[in-house]
Amino acid sequence: MSVYNQEIPIVKGYPILTTEHIDDENAHPFYTKTEGFHTVESKAETQYYWAKIGVIHLTEQYKYALARLVFMSGNSGYTTSQRGHLFLRVKQQSALGTPPIIQLRIKDYANISPDQIKAVTIQNDAQATRVEFYMKINNAFDQIFFNPYHVVTNETGSYYAWYSDQSLIPTLPSGALTDALEDITFVRAKRQGAQQVSSGTNKVIFNNRLNDFREEYDTNTYKFIAKQSGVYNVRAHVRLTTPSNQERSLMLYVNGVAEARIGSGSGAFLGGGVVPVRLNAYDQVEIFIISPDAVTIEENATDTYMTITKS
Repeated sequence: MSVYNQEIPIVKGYPILTTEHIDDENAHPFYTKTEGFHTVESKAETQYYWAKIGVIHLTEQYKYALARLVFMSGNSGYTTSQRGHLFLRVKQQSALGTPPIIQLRIKDYANISPDQIKAVTIQNDAQATRVEFYMKINNAFDQIFFNPYHVVTNETGSYYAWYSDQSLIPTLPSGALTDALEDITFVRAKRQGAQQVSSGTNKVIFNNRLNDFREEYDTNTYKFIAKQSGVYNVRAHVRLTTPSNQERSLMLYVNGVAEARIGSGSGAFLGGGVVPVRLNAYDQVEIFIISPDAVTIEENATDTYMTITKS
């Protein structure tokens, strides 16, 4: 096993991965260790074992570290190859001893699933926060090659290390687990508890966020806030408790203005259609109900929900 760079020097804002680049103000980590890192080669009996690829260690509040990795395999006789791009981030926003912010995002991947990439918080106390990162090797006699680049950390109070030839382990170490998520927009939220709405126009409060891969749904304001410009597909549906026989509408609002009608009717079920909408980054999406009288929106996992995906 080899451990690389316990302390990362920084010159004029550029992380330096090898000491010979310290005097180069334009040094870039993508070019400083071209051979990258690799896991130990697996055996028949270690197929589907876990390999530790790195660790982030924070010793002060407000410290952070983030990096982007490109990885690939293909040393085995299999025709498939694990590959992809992985973004990782750890920040100790609150005082030491409280859970850190951890993000794992994977994109352009193949032959590995997001649940086969994990962060394990092995230390979280008043002295330090330590988070290890693991990948599963899916093919026997294979190993994963990875190259960290675009690496950033505070100059003090934090460090990271990458590992080569680390022994493979069948189970992850003890600690809080964080799963990797696809780097896509996928939001699903539902209603928890009945919501009473008065006559007129009322916002539908989807207060139970089930999925939010890019963290675009604000659970305080119940607004979807786009992180990228593009075309989004919005679906919403509600179930009403014993409504009167009057026409109602479910509306999609963008930045506080009605954009499109998702559905209308006089029965207990309202909405369900998909509305494509062009959004700019930071545009805000909400769902409103327009009703001539007071109604009750039911808590119902299958009938009262909202989903948003990006085309």
